[in-house]
Amino acid sequence: MNNIPEYCFFCLPANVDIEDYNDMLQWGFNHPEAPTVSPLNQEQIDLYDDMGLWGMMSDYTDYMIGSSDRNVIFDEEIEKIRDTIVNDFTPKDKNIGKMIDILNYAMTHNKAVIINLG
Repeated sequence: MNNIPEYCFFCLPANVDIEDYNDMLQWGFNHPEAPTVSPLNQEQIDLYDDMGLWGMMSDYTDYMIGSSDRNVIFDEEIEKIRDTIVNDFTPKDKNIGKMIDILNYAMTHNKAVIINLG
């Protein structure tokens, strides 16, 4: 499978405010090394789908989050999602750890989390 990140899980940094959704997505893809961005490849998307991560997130949002979904935003459910990942998802790899960090950052800075999986 392709190991080049094609998708991302991120929030904007506290000092970046972008209103246009497409510009937000572009920011995430243009800043894969940023501490608030977790770039993902198809293999990782599929792995987390098999683990039930996207399904769990769907349980807490009004969105169906899955391996072919695009441009999902959630903000009100961040704490519940973070707590469930911390308490219920093992093993945790570096990407899941970074997702937890991004969720914590988003809560602290009142930012939405953006997921692009397709």
